[in-house]
Amino acid sequence: MKIIGITAPFTGSGKTTVTLAIANHLENSAVFKIGPDFIDTGLARSITGYAENIDRYIENKNYKKLICEASEKYDYAIFEGVMGLHDSGLDFNNSTYYYFKKLSIPHLIVIDVSRLAENAYYIYKGLRNNLTLGVIINNYHGEKHLRMVKKEFIKHNVKIFGEIPFDQDIYIEERHLGLKTYMENIDLKEKIRKIEKYINFEFLEYLNDFNCIYNEKIKKMNLKIGIAMDKAFNFYYQYNLNLLSRIGEIKFFSPLLNEIPENLDFVYFGGGYPELYKEELEKSYKVKEKILIHVENKKTLYAECGGLMYLMDKIVDKKNEYKMVGIFNGKVIEKAGLTLGYTELLAENDYFIFRKGDVIKGHEFHYSSIESDGPFSLKVIRGKGIDGKDGLYYNNAFASYTHLHFFPYRNKLLKYFEKM
Repeated sequence: MKIIGITAPFTGSGKTTVTLAIANHLENSAVFKIGPDFIDTGLARSITGYAENIDRYIENKNYKKLICEASEKYDYAIFEGVMGLHDSGLDFNNSTYYYFKKLSIPHLIVIDVSRLAENAYYIYKGLRNNLTLGVIINNYHGEKHLRMVKKEFIKHNVKIFGEIPFDQDIYIEERHLGLKTYMENIDLKEKIRKIEKYINFEFLEYLNDFNCIYNEKIKKMNLKIGIAMDKAFNFYYQYNLNLLSRIGEIKFFSPLLNEIPENLDFVYFGGGYPELYKEELEKSYKVKEKILIHVENKKTLYAECGGLMYLMDKIVDKKNEYKMVGIFNGKVIEKAGLTLGYTELLAENDYFIFRKGDVIKGHEFHYSSIESDGPFSLKVIRGKGIDGKDGLYYNNAFASYTHLHFFPYRNKLLKYFEKM
């Protein structure tokens, strides 16, 4: 498998659009997003069919096995960086450069030049290293501006592998938590094809090979697993979906369409944007009734962030309140400020697949807050949660603000399913 990396000086430079354009051009390619971001991987998955995250905080030191497994199936892997090349946000190096260096990933640096001219080169110069192949110039305004930007790159013999003009028609819309999701970008592929024509793919001559073997042996079980998947709920790690599909029979369903399969053994609500669709979700009477019956029958349900919000009593904004499923007591308050970062949690009693005393690592990513009396099963060591607690539970329903990558906990999950 040939590997290529995409990085930039800072977030918002155009890494994702360049990654998507390259992925669209390369047949049989996989995308790996460095860091815990769901939105970028969702966009990439809609292009390639496979997009996973690489993050040794949430996946542990064996994260490389995820790449090994993909290397047996795909001809190319595009690694999209997080924020700027050296940004980490942790007390150990978890930056894009760490992974590029560790895995010997040759990479391109995307420079947003909309407010730059010659200085673009000097920003590039400060970031380049022995794995840097060249630059992609993004968001230039007209040919005169492009000539000004290119002058120093040409003077210093830097390879330019792309020149993307500012064009509102190829702009992917954003909101407070990042780009809009793939389900909301109905014209995404058309935009990506337009961007693709501005990229010079000669960099393919300089790519490194990455090949190793890792195959998990998972026993198929006679289980029906329901996963909420629509515009309100679509934040899932690739590995989580793959693992569950190997354990049992996956049935996707849409609360927004008020549809849910019968006789499910396990229900999984991922994150997303339920607050944007609260009117529709309030009217999802069939789904709400089926979920309540599922939980009262002591069948298992697991939910994260947006899923947790849907399972609370209600979501409130400044004017109105909207009734949700009501498994957990309390309310969700919209637009309560951005919470974004890694989490570390201590299990204070047995919770889902965890036992009392277990330390759990994940991340939280929301723009809401929750007021609830619990009961809670998790104490927040790092992060915010729900006023220092997390992990609401009732019967065999479990929910938290923290998102989990199942890879470090796969053996616990398998044992849990075997006992169901």
